[in-house]
Amino acid sequence: MHRDRYSADDSSESAFQAGLPALDFGGIRGTRKREYIGAIHAALDRNYTPMEHVFMAVVRRTLRVARA
Repeated sequence: MHRDRYSADDSSESAFQAGLPALDFGGIRGTRKREYIGAIHAALDRNYTPMEHVFMAVVRRTLRVARA
């Protein structure tokens, strides 16, 4: 089955395969949520850099929470 969208579930599965815990998207609210929506819009134009920044922040948060 072909899918055009990459969901948070897909991201968590990829993180698991990379040896990371399930990704913690809890920090995406307020200003960060607006940045995330902007990253989605940029990705529609094949500009993936903003989404890379969003996911790096999610991974950092995930690792910080996992260590606590």
